[in-house]
Amino acid sequence: MLFNEVRARKILRDNGVDAVIATSKENVAYVTGHDNPTHLLMKNALICAIYSPESTPVASAIIPTLEVETYLHDRSWIDDIYLVGLFSRSQKHGQPMDEIGQAGVRMMEKAHSFPTSLEALRHAIESRGLQKARIALDESGLSVHDWTAIKDLFPEAEIVPGNVLLWTIRMIKTPEEIARLRKSSQIAERAIAASLAELHPGMTEQALCAAYNSHVARMGALPSFAMFGAGTATAQPHLTSSGRGIEKGDLIRWDVGCTYGMYHSDTARAVVFGEPQAHQTRVWNLLAEGVEAAIALMKPGASPADLHRAAIAPLAGSGLDTFQRFHCGHGIGISIYDPPIITDADSSKSVFRVPVAEGGLEPGMVLNLEVGYYQQGYQGFLCEDTLVVTENGCERLTVASKSLALDDYLAG
Repeated sequence: MLFNEVRARKILRDNGVDAVIATSKENVAYVTGHDNPTHLLMKNALICAIYSPESTPVASAIIPTLEVETYLHDRSWIDDIYLVGLFSRSQKHGQPMDEIGQAGVRMMEKAHSFPTSLEALRHAIESRGLQKARIALDESGLSVHDWTAIKDLFPEAEIVPGNVLLWTIRMIKTPEEIARLRKSSQIAERAIAASLAELHPGMTEQALCAAYNSHVARMGALPSFAMFGAGTATAQPHLTSSGRGIEKGDLIRWDVGCTYGMYHSDTARAVVFGEPQAHQTRVWNLLAEGVEAAIALMKPGASPADLHRAAIAPLAGSGLDTFQRFHCGHGIGISIYDPPIITDADSSKSVFRVPVAEGGLEPGMVLNLEVGYYQQGYQGFLCEDTLVVTENGCERLTVASKSLALDDYLAG
């Protein structure tokens, strides 16, 4: 399963927390294993997962009645279900039900049913006897109104922010999570190669992006983000693909991913549609050298700060103009940016606002290592790989060539 329950029990215990309530799309999906469409389609919907390791039941899911079938499809480990709101289904149509229809009837008969999520949440907490407990409430999926309303439901409880706690649990991936991340990375790289194989003079950046997304979908994943740029557009840190035609001699850069079973990939490279120039090769080799130097340090106990310093060292010592980089990577999982951040600064007090990896890297962390260099209005490069920390080192989840020449990249 996705949810790392052993780690969750320990972290809740260490923080003196009796229950955690997940509310964001990512956190609810992580705890339940259910990719709830309503969470994406209706931003104001209050959908929750409750985990309370010392209570019975251990976990509950609060979902719209609309989502009975999708919940059954995802085979969540949580069977204490609260169905919220009215969504009727006819059961007297004179025809036999399929398997999921029959399971849906059983689920609806067994589930708790409430008009609103707040009423369901009140029942879930009170039935556990946790009205005076210390409860970590995931603020990342709540409006100020909902946060206040939940606090008002439990005036005797100690309500504390819960997103960092859930992020800390998510930092170490389960075998199922790693399997999905591996597959997602494989699909992304295969889709990149397939789309670049279709490249021809005059093909636009947008068409190349569309080809990538099409290949991702054919391979059984979902497009999530895809940025392709050529020529001077490569200088944009976050690329905006345009209708500009790609011509021979152009530098092409991408930063792309996809999702497989809710888990993300994220990888970046650059190639030249022809013969790379000497100054391009010099910069690219320094980036690739930095990424490989950081990879060489990846093992349990390694410091993110040491990886960051190793990654930037080749470029920092090259004499190239204005090279600075706050981070050289990040965790990845059910979110594109998971902790830890690969930096020698305090990531909890940065733009990322994520917890640090106390004690260094641990087996089961999945990280993206990346180094970029951008010459504003001229050209830019980014080299990025995904790896999982193992007991003795690391496993590469992205394996594509680091050749700057397009033909060599495709052959590699």
